[in-house]
Amino acid sequence: MEWKHSKRKVLRKAEQRLVNEELAPWEHLGMAIVIQAAQDAQDLQKGRQHPNSEGCAIISEVELIRFFESKWCGILLGTTDLTGQDVRRMVGI
Repeated sequence: MEWKHSKRKVLRKAEQRLVNEELAPWEHLGMAIVIQAAQDAQDLQKGRQHPNSEGCAIISEVELIRFFESKWCGILLGTTDLTGQDVRRMVGI
């Protein structure tokens, strides 16, 4: 139970950083993409779909893992001390 709270806390902290810190526009976009992927991973684990998913492709766990382990995710997280693998572990996939 405590781990779930810490995952939510990490996501909240990342979202707060996105809003509070003065980041370049591309850094805002990068953080937003990673945060959305983390939220998608949590939704996938809970069996939930995005409310606007009608007609949209459903993302799979394999695709999320591939994203978090990609160089692209590392580039998006470039201004943080996190890696995509860290985020992947935090969301539990």
